[in-house]
Amino acid sequence: MLRKTVFVRTGMIVAGVSVLLAVAGCGKKTGEEPAERPATAGVVSTAVAALEERTFPIVVEVPGTVQAIQRADIAPKIMGRVAAVYVHEGDHVHKGQPLIRLEANDLAAGVNQAQAAVQNAWAVRQQASAGLEMQRTQSAVQVQQAQAALEQAKAQLAKAKQGPRPEQIAQADQAVQRAQAAVEQAQANLSLAKEGARGQQKQQAEQGIVVAEGQVAQAEAGLASAQAAQKTVQADYDRVKNLYDQEIVPKQKLDYAALQLEQARQGVKQAQAAVYQANAGLNIAQAQSSMVQEGARTQEVTMAEKQVEQARAVLEQAKSEAAMAHQGGRWEDIKTAEEAVNQAEQGLRAAVAARARDRVSAEDVTRAQAGIAQAKAGLAGAQTMQSYAVLYAPFSGVITARKADPGNMAMPQMPVLTIEDDSLYQLVGSVPETAVAGVLSGMQVPVRLDTLGKTMMARVAQVIPSADSASRTFTVKANLPRVAGLASGVFGRLSVTTGQEKRLVVSRDAVIERNGLSGVYTVDDEHKARFTLVKLGKEYGQIVQVLSGLDKGQQVLTANTGNVRDGEVVQVANR
Repeated sequence: MLRKTVFVRTGMIVAGVSVLLAVAGCGKKTGEEPAERPATAGVVSTAVAALEERTFPIVVEVPGTVQAIQRADIAPKIMGRVAAVYVHEGDHVHKGQPLIRLEANDLAAGVNQAQAAVQNAWAVRQQASAGLEMQRTQSAVQVQQAQAALEQAKAQLAKAKQGPRPEQIAQADQAVQRAQAAVEQAQANLSLAKEGARGQQKQQAEQGIVVAEGQVAQAEAGLASAQAAQKTVQADYDRVKNLYDQEIVPKQKLDYAALQLEQARQGVKQAQAAVYQANAGLNIAQAQSSMVQEGARTQEVTMAEKQVEQARAVLEQAKSEAAMAHQGGRWEDIKTAEEAVNQAEQGLRAAVAARARDRVSAEDVTRAQAGIAQAKAGLAGAQTMQSYAVLYAPFSGVITARKADPGNMAMPQMPVLTIEDDSLYQLVGSVPETAVAGVLSGMQVPVRLDTLGKTMMARVAQVIPSADSASRTFTVKANLPRVAGLASGVFGRLSVTTGQEKRLVVSRDAVIERNGLSGVYTVDDEHKARFTLVKLGKEYGQIVQVLSGLDKGQQVLTANTGNVRDGEVVQVANR
């Protein structure tokens, strides 16, 4: 191969360049040594740069898998046969949308039964309330009646202790006088019956008949008046009784009306007795007149004697009552009145004690109210169980798995659907324990998704504070931005910076690819180009890391390397 020596202007050589030139384009790739140039070829102009070290972050790429942040396996809470499935895999659903319905005829029957129990509990409550009001009314009336009875008994006791009033004494004395007059009259009649009547006596007998007839007429008028009064009082009693039956007036008022009616009846009886007595008096007057006119017969004398005896007995009774009236209340009457007071007090205590039944009725109302609450709780439970027959979407997302069809038997805790929130994803990776110290929650880290051909920044959401004992790694979750095409299961790589290191780099334009090998041209002390094989590492834009084959400070050709042959002396013309 013809070689041509090219003179080099040393003043153009650049040594110790601190910054590598950024040259557009890719490194030259040739499959073999360039063809020998003819002797008439021009001088090759090139440029050189000194190899240097740069500081780069130490980045660990962690493989990971894209997962939905929110994912749920939907399983029924009750056992039942699937009646309908409303979604398929890949369907988008919104929160609250019905997904699956189970057969729930028995649950509906349970709800109906619970509703009936609530209605029954309300009926029991109303019945208990009505019983309580009735019991309270009865207790109040009984207490009032007992208090009235006690006051009446006390009044009778005071009356018994006080004795008869002056008017009663006067009445007793008048009764004695009337009885004495009746005795005298009877004796006179007896004398008349034995001796016969004189003219004056005959006239008196006739006058006695007239008086007796007047008394009969007066007694009959009194009877008519008493009967009319009884009719009026009877009407009042019937009216009060009707109001009492309707629970409008208290029993005390009914008792008063009954007392008035009884008094009216006694008045009628007294008036009837007065009529009877007046008629008897008329009969006596007529008999006396007959005796006076015709003369007494033996039986009339006997009857007159008996009348004298009766009149004397009445006189003795009147004297005894008058003596009692003058004497005052008797010990046995006072004792009887005191016993009546004691009985009335016991009746009042019993009526007050009976109010305990009010508390029992109130407790019945409380229990009925508790029964309502219990029935309502049962209804709520039955309705809740019925609601379990329909499965709803817990959040908006996409159905990723369907494991049930109509007719299948669904079991509790056995998932029938899987839903994922397709709007929020995260990359889950396992970071080595040597690099996890550089990962903090909230920091931004680059993530590469090969399937989408994109690199994006993700925010570290969580670092699980527990290492896997087998792989010595920590689980890291990084939330991804919303990007079209994301799906669960996509592979990605998360880059974690663990520190910094210095690396030897060379311009990518200086690298030459020959037969699958990488190399560069260096310039030796004789200004000759020497092809040197190198092992390259990571690329950083237009520069690439040199792992072996070169040392720091060596001069490397960076231009027209495709026109340079190994061993040629080159002329440097840096641009």
